[in-house]
Amino acid sequence: MYRCLALQCFGLVFFLFVAFATGCNESSSSGSDGKPDRDTPRIEQPTGKISTGSMDTLASELVNHWGKTITIDTPDHPLDGLRLHIPDGAYEEPRQFTVSSFPITDHTFGEHFNPLTPLIQIENGGEYADEILTVDIPINLPPGHFAMPFYYDDNTGTLEGIPFVDLRQDTVTVYTRRFSKLVMSSIAEDGLNLLIEQGLVDSGFRPGIDDWQFPNYGSYIAPGGHCSGQAVSAMWYFVTNPDGPGSRLWGRYDNNGRIPGTPDIWEDDSHAYRFVSTVHRDGLDRSTQFERWFRNFAMDVNSDRDNYLATAYSIFLSGHPQYVRIDSWLYGHVLVAYRVSEKGIHVADPNYPGDGFRLLAYENNTFLPYVSATSTGEIEQGNTDNFNKVGFFGKTALYDWEVIAARWGELKSGTIGNDRFPQYTIRTLGNDGKPILLKDGHVSNKPGIKILVTSPDTTIGFINVYRDGMPIEYNQNFEYELEEGENHIGIAIYGDANNDPRNREYRYVDFVYINIEHQDKPDLPFDCGWDPDYSSLRKIEYGNGMGFFHENQRWLKHGLEVVFYDPEQNVISGALCYYEGKVHGRAVNFHENGAMRIQQTFYHGERHGLLTSWTHDGFKHQEGMMTHGEQTGIWYTRLTTGSSFCWNYDIKEEVPCP
Repeated sequence: MYRCLALQCFGLVFFLFVAFATGCNESSSSGSDGKPDRDTPRIEQPTGKISTGSMDTLASELVNHWGKTITIDTPDHPLDGLRLHIPDGAYEEPRQFTVSSFPITDHTFGEHFNPLTPLIQIENGGEYADEILTVDIPINLPPGHFAMPFYYDDNTGTLEGIPFVDLRQDTVTVYTRRFSKLVMSSIAEDGLNLLIEQGLVDSGFRPGIDDWQFPNYGSYIAPGGHCSGQAVSAMWYFVTNPDGPGSRLWGRYDNNGRIPGTPDIWEDDSHAYRFVSTVHRDGLDRSTQFERWFRNFAMDVNSDRDNYLATAYSIFLSGHPQYVRIDSWLYGHVLVAYRVSEKGIHVADPNYPGDGFRLLAYENNTFLPYVSATSTGEIEQGNTDNFNKVGFFGKTALYDWEVIAARWGELKSGTIGNDRFPQYTIRTLGNDGKPILLKDGHVSNKPGIKILVTSPDTTIGFINVYRDGMPIEYNQNFEYELEEGENHIGIAIYGDANNDPRNREYRYVDFVYINIEHQDKPDLPFDCGWDPDYSSLRKIEYGNGMGFFHENQRWLKHGLEVVFYDPEQNVISGALCYYEGKVHGRAVNFHENGAMRIQQTFYHGERHGLLTSWTHDGFKHQEGMMTHGEQTGIWYTRLTTGSSFCWNYDIKEEVPCP
């Protein structure tokens, strides 16, 4: 049902693997109730500069679609033996790969950054590969040290940890989909553990402040859960600050940013929810290969110690949260690692939004089983798993954050997910019992309203309906009760993600608010054009209940008369006014669907003034002037064929329409 299969939830490839131990009772920067300390400051990202000598070009080769392995054969060079492997299918077109190095002469990243290699530059055009690229880098790891690869951005002066496997004393293998300048750095394990004990391995990210405010129920396009999309997009927001410096994510897009917010209704956060699901889905295209890599290397080859220290070292030198993936061998899940303590890795779990107690407990160089699930729905159904494998995934090595940035633009424009989620139409029943579009500003004369949602792309299984922020159910007539006046109606839409009548799986599609005005009696869209004195008139109801009129003391119709199509007086047929028994003033007629049919003016029993008629679907049919009961001037007529013509009754001939 809600399970996010390891293949699916892994999807985005930029997954974090963070796990927390069941029963963990420690929170990072949280109160005793696990709520976040909202005064937690943003930690400034560490920056520095690497100074280098002259560039050495070590290799430059053209790599075709079927891939290649480039080996550096430069004796006595510190990168002698470096192997760059480009697999078959990594790029559609041939690429020129150039491997260069720069000797590091100095740096300002402090005592805990110890370069083991020159600054390595691999140029290939800069785009992300369709397959994982590997680089075997020769190193000389000092005894008692831990080492890992980092990207170095000389424009921003920042470092970023890169996923790796098989760290040895003389070599390490880097895994990535993109290249820029990179370097291997080491740190004494005792020194890193001391930094951890001192609480200095902290990105400043906090659940309840920097994660999304909604749970991970998945959606129509990610029925098993969208953990990776929810995790990576929260990290992306924290790092890039798209809403300005210091902006925090939690609750910012509750109710799509409208005021007031609706913290008790997650479904109306539709733009953000469809955003994380779309980001998740964007990463599923290559999930099989990344899944294979993760299982075979990140969790099997790398030890728990490697993944624990890599997460800590990357957070410390980059100042940013990291992606961590956890695995139960049946299912996968993705988390945000934001802080490392001697107790383990503190994580934000999309299944537990805002929970500051989530921890990947770490004891004796081993991660304890972390109890969670692939989605919040699975947890609610009691289907939790023990996740006992953990893998470090870094930040942008395996996922292109520009893709997230592009999707963010769609969130801001309100179009997010339109290319992936099914289209739908919301209707209700008109006064004639036929379906009509249900639009914002709809006016209903009935105490209840039917809401019909259909889609050309899937079967709509059900809707959840809210009125003024409270859930409501339909009655025995399948109508939702309306209150007198304005009704703020919210509609959460769920469609069949399987599109299979034998195996329905209804998941979230969208949420829409529609304002509906309920009036016990129709608000007539006109007045008589003059002011009858109703205090001296009698109101007479028709015996069949189909209308009423007013009469004066002489038993002559005087004032307003209204006729209905039904005895319940819900569907107006027409309304007009009398003066001393003769029609006088404005008069209107309606089609059974409520659309205006005729609007005209009478003067003491004769049509006099502008007369306009419309078809039942709202198209103007005819318009012209009446003078004492006679058609005069130019009359416009629209034919059923769609064409139109104009006739001048004064000169009795057809004329061009003005």
